[in-house]
Amino acid sequence: MIFYATFCLAIPSFMLAFTVLNTLWLMWSSLIPQETTGGKVSVLVPARNEAANLEACLESLIRQEYEDFEIIVYDDQSSDGTGAIIERFVKRYPETVFMIRGGPLPEGWYGKPHALHSLAKRARGSRLLFTDADTIHRSDSIGKAAGLANYYAADFVSGYVQHKAATLGDSLVFPMIYLLTMGYMPLWLTLQSLHPRISHAIGQFVFVDRAAYLLSGGYESVKDKVSEDVHFVRRMKRQGYRVVFADLKDQVSCRMFKDYRHAIDGISKNVYDYIEKKFPILAAATILLPLLVFLPIILSIWIPPFFPASSPLARIQPELRLSVLLSMFVWFVVALERKLPWYIPLLYPVIYVNTLSAAWRAHRIFSQGRGIVWKGRIVR
Repeated sequence: MIFYATFCLAIPSFMLAFTVLNTLWLMWSSLIPQETTGGKVSVLVPARNEAANLEACLESLIRQEYEDFEIIVYDDQSSDGTGAIIERFVKRYPETVFMIRGGPLPEGWYGKPHALHSLAKRARGSRLLFTDADTIHRSDSIGKAAGLANYYAADFVSGYVQHKAATLGDSLVFPMIYLLTMGYMPLWLTLQSLHPRISHAIGQFVFVDRAAYLLSGGYESVKDKVSEDVHFVRRMKRQGYRVVFADLKDQVSCRMFKDYRHAIDGISKNVYDYIEKKFPILAAATILLPLLVFLPIILSIWIPPFFPASSPLARIQPELRLSVLLSMFVWFVVALERKLPWYIPLLYPVIYVNTLSAAWRAHRIFSQGRGIVWKGRIVR
């Protein structure tokens, strides 16, 4: 029992230390000033059925303070009016906005890596900014990325944007993407460490030196990956390129999901790919989650009456209560730093359950030879 209590205390303590250090790093990175010059930047936007989001995205991008940039949008066989929106911007800004009409996917490619690859081939800039069609940019987003890249002499810059919840349901799903990195990965070491696993990327904002992109193999090298952003940054890190992961919540915002079901679909395809579809990791998480999250909560509130007050289980109750409070505080720090809803620290067990169930859903679907439907395509 003493070992169990110690273990329950050690995990949230470790997570809290990492979360605080990562938060300090993100706060520091947010202080790096923007730059408004430094060579042409190609802003590359893949869009598939994004009529509800694309216009606001392009309006925010066209207002950038950076002096020399172009915007190229890839219409990935949309059927909802996305193409018409792009055409309208091309007519309004013929020297800045350009359009690529996508065709059928080549064999062996997923949709987004192919769109990004096609965009990069068309780009003329010495630096490439890949960003999603559902993002909204402040006028200094390009300049901030350029400032970070120059300050740290980095080849690759990515970071946390501001994710906004559409409903209560999706707000209890997507925050897990923060804990996976804030609680378990030393973001402040992404520059110094040579290990490819100590790196991270969010596909909503990837700023990369064009020469480094081409020499590393580009998105063609991860054409069959669902989490192409994470696999690509690991590849670049493996080849010796300098990587920075920073705080970009003041520069870019995004509403990733429209409701709970949409969030589960999105997390399902990504979280299982993030662990490289390794069943032992999923099985271990399934065993550890009840032991480290739910059992301490139950036992900190209620000890079965057949256990006397002098029993080992009753004696470790204070340690279990402390472990629960530490876990809540980890989520409090994450919620405060990422501007998440106030109730997240109170409902964090639900986030764990949603994430684990999404991973199991993906495992079941993929093991049956089926796929998850995402934007009209099957992801396997």
